[in-house]
Amino acid sequence: LDRTAVENIDRRLKKVVQLHDLAIRCVTLLNRTLSVVMALQLALCILTWCLTLLYVLTIGLDLIAMNGLLIMINMTVEMLSYCLVCAELSTTGTLIARQSYEFRWEQYRPSTRKLVQMILARAQQPLRVGLCYG
Repeated sequence: LDRTAVENIDRRLKKVVQLHDLAIRCVTLLNRTLSVVMALQLALCILTWCLTLLYVLTIGLDLIAMNGLLIMINMTVEMLSYCLVCAELSTTGTLIARQSYEFRWEQYRPSTRKLVQMILARAQQPLRVGLCYG
């Protein structure tokens, strides 16, 4: 933002505020809806891993074991995709906070200062998605 022209700074900051507001709402919604689902998904994923590996070790590799392995891989990829999306959202929130702290807002006009203050106030609470934050 420091390299942006003064005329465009308010427009760009308004866009940042809108995107940050969208990210905050997304995190709130994800925490509200996914915390129980993710805990259940994690427990079932671990249970599937254990039972499938136990079956393969005791019976051997056959068609049923291959089916269990495919289900196990599918659940693991699904859990990983949730983690990657949530990590990206958290990283974006941290990046917005860091950039707003580094911005030299005192050099700009009052309307710009007000927008930066809003971003700084929202950045005080980090964006975290997970089982412990719901």
